[in-house]
Amino acid sequence: DDEDVVFLLHGVLATAGVFAPIETRLRAAGILHIGSFSYQPLRSVASLAAELRREVRNLPPRARLHLVGHSLGGIVARYFAHEHTSVRVVSTISLASPFHGTSVARWVPTVLARELSPSSPLLASLRDPTRQPRYVRHTSFVAADDVVCSPPSSAAFPFGEVIVVPDCGHNGLLFDPGVADAVCARILAQAAEAA
Repeated sequence: DDEDVVFLLHGVLATAGVFAPIETRLRAAGILHIGSFSYQPLRSVASLAAELRREVRNLPPRARLHLVGHSLGGIVARYFAHEHTSVRVVSTISLASPFHGTSVARWVPTVLARELSPSSPLLASLRDPTRQPRYVRHTSFVAADDVVCSPPSSAAFPFGEVIVVPDCGHNGLLFDPGVADAVCARILAQAAEAA
């Protein structure tokens, strides 16, 4: 049987618990297959994608995977969709994810500083039009008042839908009821389309 599975990926210095409002909204809409994991901060995008691969390896073969990531989690989601094409990813949704890099990255003293900088080769590869995975829809949520993903426009992935949320900051997207509703609506629509 085909199943829709939503996996939630948090950002740096957070835990999977930050998705509680969005997870509650998804469950209320009847989406019951939801996964997440918490990880130590300051790990590379590739190592987090490898951990996600381990987490989803026991899904049914026909499962349709929807990845929702906040900040770094959105970068991991899109990287996973690019690099692990054997898994049936049908949609990625990012919340304040710096696809064009962020000036704040210089304060992160690890590999993430390079990966999230405006000159990052990893981010450039994710934006490469020739490398876009077919049939994987993307929605970017951009917080208009984001000071972490700076400038806020860097959170707009160049492919797919872009939704700018006014009067909202970087972490505010996680707790905005309208954002939770919009995330849920897109997953339901993409699940119906993929069915």
